Amino acid sequence: MSYRNFGRLESEGWADPSTVENYAASFARATDIGIGPIVNASGAGPGTRVLDLCCGHCAGTEALLAAGAEVTGLDFSPAMLRQARSRAKAADLREGDAQSMPFPDATFDAVVCGFGIMHIPDQPKVLSEVHRVLRPGGNFVMTAWCGPDRSPAFRIAFSSIQAHADPATSLPDAPDFHLFADPSSAQTLLSDAGLSNIHSRTIDCFFEIDEPEGLWNIFSRGTVRAKMLIDAQPPRNREAIRRAMAQAVSAEFGDDPRLRVPAPAKLVTAQT
Repeated sequence: MSYRNFGRLESEGWADPSTVENYAASFARATDIGIGPIVNASGAGPGTRVLDLCCGHCAGTEALLAAGAEVTGLDFSPAMLRQARSRAKAADLREGDAQSMPFPDATFDAVVCGFGIMHIPDQPKVLSEVHRVLRPGGNFVMTAWCGPDRSPAFRIAFSSIQAHADPATSLPDAPDFHLFADPSSAQTLLSDAGLSNIHSRTIDCFFEIDEPEGLWNIFSRGTVRAKMLIDAQPPRNREAIRRAMAQAVSAEFGDDPRLRVPAPAKLVTAQT
């Protein structure tokens, strides 16, 4: 199946400076929890060349640089890269397509991708490119969100949308956002791309918010897919989704003074 329209909307969404700013200020608090495990698993250190794929605002790139690696960052969003250049000045940051990377074969000792591959239409193509640009014995490390069956944050967000969205609103077909969190699917996709020694483990990411409506603010302002679906709603439906999310957070986590909403993820590692 072609996901061309999905890819177009992702590119347009992540080109919006306000979405990028809100993502970096809110949603990224959860993604950043995966940075330490990614850096450790990558083997990054002095003398290593690392590609930070879908580098975003470069919090991960910054950590790889701190480990002593020589880091290249690649992202399709010029708005993300404008933010990135202020925090990862020592990195080689490039705007480009992960499905057709602008690098020679066997360039990197490691490729890392923090919560990025689910935003790309042709995921098998990305993985084949990862294999191509890695040196023999190189490490690939990625993170992926667990689905609503394991993630209270995603369950609350998307069950609220599903329950209260106008049936006339929809988005283009897209790849399974949580596909790589399933170990058997990750095993199949990565091995088909030529990668081996594939392992998955859970990372306990979470959203820490200061009020029940905080999760709504994160998903409605600092994402692309959820934000587009929410923005497409008539005002009555949009308000119903907001109330449902806030009520669910309050019911499940209201006794926690920090309102910490779990959003577990999978750390997937492989080698060439």
